Amino acid sequence: MIVSYVLTSVRSHLYEPTAGFWTDSELMSYFWQAEQEIALNIRCTQAQTAITTVTAQSMYTRPAAYYIDRLTWDQVKLKKIDFTDYDALQRVAYGGLYTIGRSMHYYEFDDQLGLWPIPSYSAPINVYYVAIPSSYTASGNAFTVPVYFHNMIQDYALYRAFAKDQNQQQATFFKQQWDQGMQRAYTYWRQKTEDDFYRVVKEEDSYRNVELGMI
Repeated sequence: MIVSYVLTSVRSHLYEPTAGFWTDSELMSYFWQAEQEIALNIRCTQAQTAITTVTAQSMYTRPAAYYIDRLTWDQVKLKKIDFTDYDALQRVAYGGLYTIGRSMHYYEFDDQLGLWPIPSYSAPINVYYVAIPSSYTASGNAFTVPVYFHNMIQDYALYRAFAKDQNQQQATFFKQQWDQGMQRAYTYWRQKTEDDFYRVVKEEDSYRNVELGMI
């Protein structure tokens, strides 16, 4: 579904078929805010991208993502580590002798993805992630979240629009519709993905294990 369909429906509820008290850009900003809330809390904007590593380069630009669900290098899944893990691994690699090789771990810092060990040859990184929704430049743009969630975007926009109009009764009604929709959406998406392989991977990454054992 494209933005213009929801825009027309929202304006119908507001009894304002063309821009007046509410501009199109204002209503579309509400749509984007709703998408951000949905993506952040439901994790439904699944996407993937590929990055080619450079020999002896450790850091790469992170995609615009709320969460990284899975990362592979040269078709092998890498385990996420933090700087505590990184320091422990570096202590094992005394004198830096083993910091260049076949990458086994990755970490995130300042919108960058770091690989450890530093890759010793060029190979693709495949990143599976929860994308940050794109903002809209025109009503012909498409939503980022799946179609299941588009009615929720309308409820959020109407809640915000009626709040601006100080119509508390209508604002409260659509806020309740939005909140109930978020609860249903969370249940729906959890059931849809409960057998998904990446859910298991995320649980694995929560353990504080590195090559040295438990940290």
